[in-house]
Amino acid sequence: MSNSLELLKRKVWFLKKHLNNYNVKNYDDEKYLIDTNHNYRQTIINTFLREMNGSLSTDVPINVFSSMFMFSNVIMLYFKKDFTYFLSFLLLLCSSLVYHSTRNEIIKIVDKIFVYNVVIQGGLRVLWFRKKSKFWTSVAVITFLSVIFLYFAGYYTNTMCYDIDEQKANCYHGLLHLMGSVGHNGISMLL
Repeated sequence: MSNSLELLKRKVWFLKKHLNNYNVKNYDDEKYLIDTNHNYRQTIINTFLREMNGSLSTDVPINVFSSMFMFSNVIMLYFKKDFTYFLSFLLLLCSSLVYHSTRNEIIKIVDKIFVYNVVIQGGLRVLWFRKKSKFWTSVAVITFLSVIFLYFAGYYTNTMCYDIDEQKANCYHGLLHLMGSVGHNGISMLL
């Protein structure tokens, strides 16, 4: 209820702000806001969405989508009947989706705890079951080392996952999600 009221307040604020300072004109069957000097022209809906960005943001961060790679791990571990590893990945999937959607600092800490838990769970299973398949053990080790390289080398050099360009950093972080998921699926194949 309060979200609806807040949204209504923002709409009223938007209309008061823009309709007093701009003229509304039709061009190409589209309504535009024109400032008094006629040098600003933008569709009403684009201006509205820009102003409402906090409430009506239509941008979904790429890492929300890349976090969904972990869904494959959750499904595989469900069928492998490894409840502890399954629950660890389910919690990581949920925390990752929430963190990358909100960028909340407390959720970030919780997410990191779940990441460390999954790393420990996966590492233990590699140690216990490494003799079942050299191939899947190699996949797990190579992807683990690649993830460590992407994360820590990027941290110390301000590149890759820690690049100044946020879009580039998010793409590398998405690659980190993919490689981690592949590595843990490799570990699942050992079970």
